[in-house]
Amino acid sequence: MKTARSVLAVLSFLLLPAIITPIFSQNNLHYNKALEYLERKGEVYFKFFIDSKADMSKLTNIISLEKTIGSEVYAYANREEFEQFLQYNYYYEVLVPPGDLIYPEMSDYSDWDSREWDRYPTYEGYISILNQFESDYPQLCKVYEVGKTAQNRTIHAVKITDNVDENEPEPKFLQTATIHGDEVLNYINMLHMIDYLFANYQQDEFITRLIDSVEMWIVPSINLDGTYRSGNNTVQGARRYNSNNVDLNRNFPDPVRGLYPQGTWEQETKTMVEWEKNFFFELQIDWHGGIESALWPWACWSKKHPDDSWYRMISEEYAELAQDNSPSGYFTWQGGSGNCYVDWGEIHGTRLDYQPYYRHGPGVTIETSTQKLLPESQILDHWNYNINAMLNYYEEIFYGIHGTVTDSITGEGLFAKVFVDNHDKDSSWIHSNTPHGDYYRLIHEGNYSLTFSSEGYYPKTVSNVNVQNKAATILNVKLMPKNVGNKTPVPAGKDIFSVTPCNNGIKITINGDQGNCKAAVYGVNGKLIKTLTPLSASQKNSMVWSGFDNKGRPVGSGCYIIQVYVSGKKYSRQFILINS
Repeated sequence: MKTARSVLAVLSFLLLPAIITPIFSQNNLHYNKALEYLERKGEVYFKFFIDSKADMSKLTNIISLEKTIGSEVYAYANREEFEQFLQYNYYYEVLVPPGDLIYPEMSDYSDWDSREWDRYPTYEGYISILNQFESDYPQLCKVYEVGKTAQNRTIHAVKITDNVDENEPEPKFLQTATIHGDEVLNYINMLHMIDYLFANYQQDEFITRLIDSVEMWIVPSINLDGTYRSGNNTVQGARRYNSNNVDLNRNFPDPVRGLYPQGTWEQETKTMVEWEKNFFFELQIDWHGGIESALWPWACWSKKHPDDSWYRMISEEYAELAQDNSPSGYFTWQGGSGNCYVDWGEIHGTRLDYQPYYRHGPGVTIETSTQKLLPESQILDHWNYNINAMLNYYEEIFYGIHGTVTDSITGEGLFAKVFVDNHDKDSSWIHSNTPHGDYYRLIHEGNYSLTFSSEGYYPKTVSNVNVQNKAATILNVKLMPKNVGNKTPVPAGKDIFSVTPCNNGIKITINGDQGNCKAAVYGVNGKLIKTLTPLSASQKNSMVWSGFDNKGRPVGSGCYIIQVYVSGKKYSRQFILINS
């Protein structure tokens, strides 16, 4: 075995002539180990010693900094990154990769009734587990294929709520795990959490309220290729990077470096970014391992987040509850919580910064175990250490400022910006959701002024909004359309068609013989309400809207838009419908 490794090291050595000179005389043993791991795993795990914060800022642009303990820095690098690191001539030590430390017993979870969530699943077992959830709880669970990894494994998102096929006016909560493939504990814990929620629905008051009132989403693993580096039947040998030797948690859009912090998106990153465009998540957690701490934004710069007080509160609460339910010494790194930039170091391209900055959704990174790939005998212990802290964090979704933003005439929900005056900056504002106009602003206690704005509407500011921690402040707001007033402006298309009242509702008449024509009714928010067709072949230029939508439901009084399509051209008019 030693001979084989020596030959491998020599071959690798020949492949990397650019990095021979600076390090060979300094640290031959660790250099050869690094070459071996780079050849076999595509990444090397190492630590080095540093005192300069300025050098840390340089190195974060080169290698994947994992954590800092005193002057010791733990890091990962692929081949190119390691070459650049060596130019700094730091003394370093190559470490055994976390995924190589143990050989855990795996399970395909085929014996579903005896599941205890104390074994890591095979990849096929993982797929089977998700299918079983959807089969057992069809009203509460829907599993979506978000996309594929670089090696064509499927990234799944599990939706959990009481009416799973509906888009209800309720907050959305996202949890993601295992973006680093060797941080496997929370991969199994997220599957356990899904099962826990279903098992306690209508048995536990809080869990029932959570499922009935929140749209929960769980992505158990973003980096399946890294986790199953050695094949679908084992997590032994799991590695941090994806199959293209890229750290996915340095690959997301970044407030400082922009959309492409590493020059391009990996397949997994693109998959998540495109999928998340469909939602605004009001709360989230990105689960990690490697230390024991709750970390809040920002990671990319030293400035404080506008909601730093709120972040500090929820992170400290998590740490305290984890400490209360575990042996002495657990979850105590930096006291158990901290600002990522201050307590961890400068990092770019993280989900911790991506979500609040680009998707306007608050959340934290929670690291639950110093050892990334735990022996299976310790999985349930760590679940028990964290479950109360998890549920306490989940409860935060019910607090802050909640309400709706609607059209003052039609009552329809609006997509609106919700801005806390003299507070929000760096994208910390949120948006209301369509089609209901519901919004959820999580914020630390205090008195605030909020400004609500939506395209086509006059903005509205509400002052002296009082918020208490661990309580909800309800604030519903109606916005007035700009096109409604004492005088109705002369609309476009007035020479093409007319809109007049009739016994059956509103009559649209095309002026003259304009050829083929059709029409539709829209709300002022652009939502299609009713598609109209000519009354008959002999009255092809006349259409009637009787005040019902396409599903036969009556609509309320308010401002609407008629759009007429004549010979491929579109004309619009606004009108007010008054229903008795």
